[in-house]
Amino acid sequence: AGLLGEPIDVIGMPVMVGNVAVLNSGATNSLGYFAADIKRANDPELPKADFKVALRPKKFVNPEDKENIPPLPVLADNMVIDNVVVSLGANRSKAAWLLDTGATVSMISTRQAAKLGLTDNSGQPLKEVAFTVPVGGIGKMEMIDGFEIDKLIIPTTGRNKLIFKKARVGVQDIKYFDAEKKTEVVIDGILGSNFLCASAKMDKLLPSDISQTPFDNIIIDLRNNTLGFKLRENYKSHR
Repeated sequence: AGLLGEPIDVIGMPVMVGNVAVLNSGATNSLGYFAADIKRANDPELPKADFKVALRPKKFVNPEDKENIPPLPVLADNMVIDNVVVSLGANRSKAAWLLDTGATVSMISTRQAAKLGLTDNSGQPLKEVAFTVPVGGIGKMEMIDGFEIDKLIIPTTGRNKLIFKKARVGVQDIKYFDAEKKTEVVIDGILGSNFLCASAKMDKLLPSDISQTPFDNIIIDLRNNTLGFKLRENYKSHR
């Protein structure tokens, strides 16, 4: 938090296990906080999702890493979404994506970008760069290139699909060490907050072409491993 600002808590996966996280995504349309509440499964005030996406728990941690400084924190699996499709022209690619509500921008790996013809295998752009945006973790920040693709398609638990047209994604290789396979792995895609809340195209750190979100709430149910979407009133979805 800033000097006079409200404190901001970062809620990790261990806190959410067995509970339901409700994200107030609709508030971002009026520049409000993308705030979260952790609720019990039987809370009568839980919003009802209009449709859901299946989540699959996956281990990304390596407790045997020599750089770990004890005592280790409580660890929990993260959630991925299977069979996410990205397309550009005649090129399509399907992969499992990590759900990361803390990511400012959604990202695909250079391997996925090369399949779409956005970059070569080394990550050098082959198409026009639509935007650049800073991304970072603990102690490191860098600018990455972003592109506009035709469609991002996410399967739901029902008959319909969640489709984002003219979707904006950054290109960056995010790696982790797979302790079971004993090798470093690149995550094919990361679903970040720009598809969950109001977003904007960034031009040299200045926002433009602002798009509102059609969702009032995002409901992350870690009892049933689903990602729910509550639509805004009077919003018409299309199959």
